[in-house]
Amino acid sequence: MKPLRVSAIVAISLSVWATAVSDTTAIATETQQLVAVPTAEARNLRVEHTGAGISIQYDLAGTSTTPMTVRLEATVLPDEAYDLIPRTMRGDVGEGVVPGPNKQIVWDAAKDVEEVQWERFKFRLVTSAASGTTASAADRSTVTVFTAPDGAMIALDGRSLGLAPLEIRNVSSGRHRLTARREGYAEMTRVLDVKAGEPLRIEIPLATAAEQTQASKGSGLKWVAVGGGAAAAAGAALALSGGGSTSPSAPASTATVSSNTTPTTTTPTPPPNRAPTVTCGSVVFGGLRAMVATDVAIVSATRLQFVIAAASDVDGDALSFTIAYGNGVSTTGTYSAANTTTEYIYPGAGVYSPSVTVRDARGGEAGCRFATVTTSTIAGDWTGPPTAGRISSRFTLSQSGLNVTGNYFEGERTAASALQGTLSSRVAGRKDGTLSLTVAGNYGGQLSFLLEPSDNLRTYRGTFTYRGTTMPYEMRK
Repeated sequence: MKPLRVSAIVAISLSVWATAVSDTTAIATETQQLVAVPTAEARNLRVEHTGAGISIQYDLAGTSTTPMTVRLEATVLPDEAYDLIPRTMRGDVGEGVVPGPNKQIVWDAAKDVEEVQWERFKFRLVTSAASGTTASAADRSTVTVFTAPDGAMIALDGRSLGLAPLEIRNVSSGRHRLTARREGYAEMTRVLDVKAGEPLRIEIPLATAAEQTQASKGSGLKWVAVGGGAAAAAGAALALSGGGSTSPSAPASTATVSSNTTPTTTTPTPPPNRAPTVTCGSVVFGGLRAMVATDVAIVSATRLQFVIAAASDVDGDALSFTIAYGNGVSTTGTYSAANTTTEYIYPGAGVYSPSVTVRDARGGEAGCRFATVTTSTIAGDWTGPPTAGRISSRFTLSQSGLNVTGNYFEGERTAASALQGTLSSRVAGRKDGTLSLTVAGNYGGQLSFLLEPSDNLRTYRGTFTYRGTTMPYEMRK
């Protein structure tokens, strides 16, 4: 049976109109209209302006353990080609987006487009199975890429494959993003519509940044540093069917320069930066397992590990990360396959919402949140069974860091016996937060307890020792 391909397209149209009054009291009024075609994957889309860009909020449906690839595409009306690929984006976009509510994509349009004319733009959100999803041979094809001049580095869906001319085999059917980069030339991007069993032949004429800017002047919309829009504005063509191709553009004419004239050189504009992606992993409870909602970490004692599940950058930039523990404290490091985890012990009681932010060297960033962490002290009243033949036993405890003080009572006696003890942290063979108590006063140090906490911090279980005899013991809040 041919595997099902997860694919959905949501069309988003956005219109803005402005009214100006006198020069001294200019007032701009903006109105937005969102038109969306709902799908099984992308729901509840919301669009709003964010300064010189747009923000798209959406809910991504799907299996929570199966990440998806999300791509934002644009076109300039009345064209419906959707061959403009926004580059300067951050948030829940690209590969590895885990399904769930309240997803957001922020496009810094002013960095990609010299003149932002919202009334001419139309957007769509494309979701598909993550690149790791397998496909049968019958669902694939071959893409052959030529550039003029030769030697451009070719990348497909952000993964560099080699220098042109290049034959790319086993490309899955569907839409893909092809990029050509060569030093001294502007980056060129194409959106491919690959059909199963139909080979594609792509010819990409490269242009310097100056040539591209000149070619785009007639469009009224100047797409900065190429991307699909710059290519469209420059008039570069793309073959989307087997055997079809276009010839590279003729080279620009070279003006004669006299011997006393210094030629002007143009430095190519670097491609806009693309934001990284990150997925939060588990908060490991006491070095044992993933923390759940009912777990309570003991202040100053329970060791927690915060694990980044995955982080990547489509541009190949090095990444740094900052894990914020939700109490004003954070840890920063360089992200790598060997450095994805930090450890932290909360010094105070409360409920915290930890998070992680990853950044590349050019200002792109992405973030996600870990599960909520609840912390508490062991201070309070605890009761237990008889110890030295009395009716019952109980404690009143106070905690300061890892030090524990308080009083011990037995039966109906009102006189208290002072006690002191410690909580463990990072002790081999013991759970973080193991409580060791010694009763003084009437017992002269002959009564001691060694107890381990439950995960919800409602009971302590272990043993007590009285005059050399050790027996089981449990105390409860």
